[in-house]
Amino acid sequence: LSPEPSPQRELRSASQDSVSESDGAPSSDAARTHGGDDQPTTQVDGTSFVQTPAEDLDIPSESMDIVYSNYLFHELPSDVREKAAKELSRALKPGGILILTDSVQLGDRASMDAALGNFGDFNEPYYRDYIECDLGSIFENAGLVCDYKAVSSTTKSLSFRKQDASKAVSYTHLTLPT
Repeated sequence: LSPEPSPQRELRSASQDSVSESDGAPSSDAARTHGGDDQPTTQVDGTSFVQTPAEDLDIPSESMDIVYSNYLFHELPSDVREKAAKELSRALKPGGILILTDSVQLGDRASMDAALGNFGDFNEPYYRDYIECDLGSIFENAGLVCDYKAVSSTTKSLSFRKQDASKAVSYTHLTLPT
């Protein structure tokens, strides 16, 4: 999607036989191109476009194998970030994967830390709070396990997996030698 002046609450998710895209910004390219503001759900070539905020998804529980969030979390206030993480986790099937791509945060590239907050001066009211938040903890508290982190330039991607309870390993009876 093209950059817009309004927050882009973009979520792309895929299951085995369907693809859904959610964008909470009514002025988004997806809404304009695929149905307009008066049609919040549209089908185009096997892809569902649904206008719904990430913190209150209009997607059934445990219905998605993969959920992709692209530059969303720095646009959200901290309380909404936590709600969105829980909703993304709720939408994932057990064993499903969440891929989050967003701006780097403090500590990801130490050489950028001193100037990183300056981006908050450009109509980014939640950015300074975002760069200090612990995304790993937010998603772990939502029931996901972090698999991978990659940083490139000013972007980072994290992958999280929803545990499949039937395949979970329990260590409660583990005894270590003394």
